[in-house]
This record gives sequence, structure tokens and C-alpha cells, in this order.
Amino acid sequence: MAYKHLPSMLSPFFILALSLICSTTMVFGARHLMESTPLPKIPELSKPELPPFPTLPKPELPLLPKPEFPPVSHFATLQKPADLPTILIPKVPKLPELPHELPKPDFQKLPELPHDLPKPEFQKLPELPHDLPKPEVPKVPELPKVEIPKWPELPHELPKPTVQTIPNLPKYESIPPLTTQTTSP
Repeated sequence: MAYKHLPSMLSPFFILALSLICSTTMVFGARHLMESTPLPKIPELSKPELPPFPTLPKPELPLLPKPEFPPVSHFATLQKPADLPTILIPKVPKLPELPHELPKPDFQKLPELPHDLPKPEFQKLPELPHDLPKPEVPKVPELPKVEIPKWPELPHELPKPTVQTIPNLPKYESIPPLTTQTTSP
């Protein structure tokens, strides 16, 4: 049985191959067209002459007077503050001390179980006999053999097939490429 998804797997590769073939023929045609057609000549323009820029007078900035600072000794000095009041630290009350050895808690004692408990009695399973007969498996019926017919034998030397000959076509003459003539003014 053939694999069903094989054509869908090959279709992206087929499309890629076709696009590459088409793009190379288009590039080849465009390059051939560019090489075969001469480019028109661009007339050279004269360089424009600009008048010289007028020189502007330099602006004179007024001189600013230098600032005068008073001498350092005239600055006001900060006075030392008077005696600051002392802040009283609040006293934290002491926590009560716990004893190092805590008394052991008294738990209720569990009742003691008697040492001589009766053993539980279970029902005995029925015993199977040791000498059981072996089960007999029925034999599978044998199917009759089917004779396969033999293929007919082909001869060792097959005759060669005859192929029609293709007629010769006339030779193709190449057409010269079109040239565009440019007229200069």
C-alpha cells in the first residue's frame, strides 16, 4: 500500500524549484536587456556661481563688573546651642522568670490488655483434591492445502520494441536584438 501523504510532503519542494527556475530566467532576461540597450547620455550642467557672503561686524559685548564678596570674617557664625534637656529613658518592666525545670504533666494511664487473648478463629477454605484430571484441549482441524497455479514462463530473449523516429526540424535563425536609437538635442 502506498504512502498517502507523500505528494503533500513534496509539494513545497516542487513549488520552490519552480519559483527558482522562473526567477533565474527573469533575471537573465533583465540582465540581457540591460546589456544590450545603450544608456542615454546625460548632459553636463555648468556649476552655478554664488556671490560671496558679506562679512558681518563682530558684536561687542558689554563687560560685566566683577562681583565683590565681603571678607570671610564678616560672615555670621552659628552660636552653640544652650544645654539641651536630657531625655529620660523609660524603664521596661521585667518579665516574670520561668523555672528551669517544669513539672511533668500527669497523663491518665491506658488500661492494660490481658496477656492471654483468645486467637480469632477463621473459617477453613475447602481443600481441593491433589489428583485432578488434566483438561483435554480439542485439536485444531487441519485445513486442506490449496494449490497455487503457476505463472506462465516468459521467454528469456524478448524482441526489441520499435520506436518511431522524430523528423528533423528546420534550423532556427536567431533574430537580432532590438536597439533603441537616442537622438541628442
